[in-house]
Order: sequence, then C-alpha cells, then structure tokens
Amino acid sequence: MFKISVMTKYVSTSFILLLIVTGCSNCDGDENNLLSDEEKGLIPFSVDTSINFANDASETVIGNYSQKESEITNLDSGNDGDCSATNVEREFTTLELSGLEVGFNIVVRKGRNNELFFLISQSDDNNERFAVDDCDGIVDDLDNFLQDISAKGFEFTDVYVFNSCTENSIVQRVLYSSTNGVEFIEFSDGSYLKLDV
Repeated sequence: MFKISVMTKYVSTSFILLLIVTGCSNCDGDENNLLSDEEKGLIPFSVDTSINFANDASETVIGNYSQKESEITNLDSGNDGDCSATNVEREFTTLELSGLEVGFNIVVRKGRNNELFFLISQSDDNNERFAVDDCDGIVDDLDNFLQDISAKGFEFTDVYVFNSCTENSIVQRVLYSSTNGVEFIEFSDGSYLKLDV
C-alpha cells in the first residue's frame, strides 16, 4: 500500500491553493470601454432643463429634460468564472412632454466591442425605438450621420435623423442635435412638435 507523506500532502495542498488563488493570472485584465468627450457631448443636459415646443396649431407644449446621468457597468459581473471585467459607460436623459402621453429616453453608450450605441426610445415602452442607421443603434462615425434636412416647411442643420424601428408607431421620426437635444418630433398622423428657440 502506497503511503503519502505529510510533506507530500502539504506540497500538494499548497499547490492546489496556489492555483485557486492565482487562477486569474491568465486573464487579460479589465477592459474599459468609455465614452469620448465628443460622445459625451451628444447629450447636453447637465441639469434639469425645461424647453418649449410649438405644435402644428401654434400651441406651446412644455418639455422637461432630466439631468443627464452617467454610469459604468461591468458586463461580466454575473460570470463567476471570469476574473476580468468589461466595463462599459453610458449616459442618458429623459424628455417628458407635458399634456402628452409620450416621452423619450435618450441613450449613448459603449458596447462590449467598444462600439457606440446612440438610441432614442419612448419612455413608456422601450420597444418603441428610434435609430439613425440600423435599428441595433450602432453608429460607427457620428459625423457621417449629421444631416441638413427640411421637415414640414422648416429647415434643420446638423441634426441626427432618428427613424422609427417599430411598425405603427405614433412617432415616425425625431430630429436631434447635440446642441439643443430634440428639435423636431413628427407624428404618424401628420402633426408635429418643433423646438421653440
């Protein structure tokens, strides 16, 4: 019968503990996908802000932006086997429109592969989304998406055109600028709200 000496048991146990404790030594370390200053500038509202829109009947509708918030999330926090983290940053604000049953969440965030997501969704239903390109919300070069556009007889310069990604949405498109936020909301029934500047 083979007997293991006390010393051999000690060495074996120490080796196993060393592997457990240093099990993360093969990890590449944390990956931090943070927003650039230009990307952070997409949402200009550093404090709660009230603005006025004019509708197609020349009536005033008050809009209220919440102060933009910023957070960093570890996408790998639920994976116990992972010893590294993929931290992604996002900034967001909400626009509520008084007297209307519609509001918007505006989000800019980084993804796992450092891609940029820029999306608007209705605040009462995140499935009602609006995007400037593909409905996945990824924008690879912000400057490529800036447009000069006319809508309902008004001219808009350097705006992002967010089109609805949902069939039968009550909102068809949203024109947005990094200077003023939402500048124009076009509804499916032909009505609209235009920022009163």
